[in-house]
Order: sequence, then structure tokens, then C-alpha cells
Amino acid sequence: MLAAEMPNEKHVLFAFVSENLISRDVRADALIREVSGFVGGRGGGKAHIAQAGVEDITKIDEALESGANTVKAFLREAEG
Repeated sequence: MLAAEMPNEKHVLFAFVSENLISRDVRADALIREVSGFVGGRGGGKAHIAQAGVEDITKIDEALESGANTVKAFLREAEG
């Protein structure tokens, strides 16, 4: 799951990944690094949860939409 939180002035993206996906080489930290580029942010975390700051809030929808494609790409790579 990829989500955005926008309290007050600080905007954040979060990535949460199930154990099933982690076992298939989909990691939240890798996912957040990929999608944070859309919003000019940087992030990190662990295999199951990660977060990134958001610099350009106008690109949040684009970043969230890219998450599904990124997961699909990770799965294709894992399947070889």
C-alpha cells in the first residue's frame, strides 16, 4: 500500500508491504525510493514500512499512481 499524509505543512509518503510481497523481493524501502523521485523527496525505511518527505505536492497523485507500476516491475524482475 502506498499512501500520502498531508498534515499542516509537512507532507509525507508512506509505503507498506506485506510479508507475501517481501518474500517476492518487493520492499517498502525500495518502493519509496522509486516513487519519492516524483515529488522531489527522499526517503527510506525497512522492508515492510518506509516513508519519504514530499517537496512538490502537485505531483503526489502521480507518485501514488506510479506505485502500482513500480510493484509490477519489481515482481517481473523477481520472476526473472
